[in-house]
Amino acid sequence: MSYKPYPKYKASGVEWIGEIPEGWASRRLKYSLILWSEKAGEVGQKDFRMALENVEGWTGRFVSTGSEFEGEGVRFKCGDLLFGKLRPYLAKVYKADTSGTAVGEFFVLKPNSDINSRYMFYRLLTKEVIDVVNSSTYGAKMPRTNWDDMGSLQLPVPSMFEQTKIAAFLDRKTAQIDNLIEIKR
Repeated sequence: MSYKPYPKYKASGVEWIGEIPEGWASRRLKYSLILWSEKAGEVGQKDFRMALENVEGWTGRFVSTGSEFEGEGVRFKCGDLLFGKLRPYLAKVYKADTSGTAVGEFFVLKPNSDINSRYMFYRLLTKEVIDVVNSSTYGAKMPRTNWDDMGSLQLPVPSMFEQTKIAAFLDRKTAQIDNLIEIKR
């Protein structure tokens, strides 16, 4: 017998999602996140810069490197999500905790007012989402996705209250796992 924590479910209309709780919506990503493309101009020495190599795949953790980045980038602010569009199967998703410049192959995504950025961070890092985005790539050697395909992706969207609870639960569980890994080391 499987446990269902919600009293009623409905069809999401998307095969890979299946059923969702009755009070949840199912909508395209482009209606939850806004693609941001404000060019930063030349990146200054003191600007915080984020490149694909600075994001650990599948965890979204920042990884410091000694690399120097040149050229223009796209500005992002605290709370924005950066999604690595080059080789999306690497699952490079980052939730910004400061402002800076995304250099390289990132979509800079600004959550709408009804979207909790931590919830959407975890949602974008699911295997199902990464697999669907990866299936829309083009290019053999350097596969990348585009915003038209990614923005059309349907995702379940609970209320802001539930998003916040889900994100807090996942934050706690992630911290517990990280702690156990550190103890094991």
